[in-house]
Amino acid sequence: MHEAEGSSAAWALLHLFEEWKTHRFAGDRYAFTKLRAWHKQYVHLWTWQANLRDQLLRRRRELYRRFAASLAERYGKIFVNDIPLRSLAVKPPETERIIPIQRQHRFIAAISVLHRILQNASEKRGALLKRLKCEHATITCHVCGAVDAWSPRTSLNQRCSKCGRSWDEDCNAAMRALKTGVTFAAGVRA
Repeated sequence: MHEAEGSSAAWALLHLFEEWKTHRFAGDRYAFTKLRAWHKQYVHLWTWQANLRDQLLRRRRELYRRFAASLAERYGKIFVNDIPLRSLAVKPPETERIIPIQRQHRFIAAISVLHRILQNASEKRGALLKRLKCEHATITCHVCGAVDAWSPRTSLNQRCSKCGRSWDEDCNAAMRALKTGVTFAAGVRA
């Protein structure tokens, strides 16, 4: 059963239980007892799931907090690629196929939460956090600067057509942000 269908069916049963509780009738004992048992189990599982979700969110936040504190204390300057996060949240057109797990991972990662925590850690420790525009960060080689048009849907690893170096898309984007940040920091000092 599809998740949305299961959810609407559960809500329908919950509504039925609430209505039935106040409008009992003769001969409904067996069916109502079964529905009440289902209701009790459903509420228990829903509460358990909500509690587990809250625990996982707190754990992610604590991991992000420790990571951000470590970065701010160790480096003093943090450079991140200024990715328009809202554009990533837009559902792609039907012609562009996206794997459902990719959308799920985007929500699990919660990049905007990580950025806010990095910002707080930087402010508390006096570190510089700078969001930089790195155009074509994933397709521009961080070694030689060559731009190769390639599809990340086929492979996340790419080989530069000019210098022959291989790199992971995300690692390359991080290296590009670092290079841009170092150049920015040098300009600020001058």
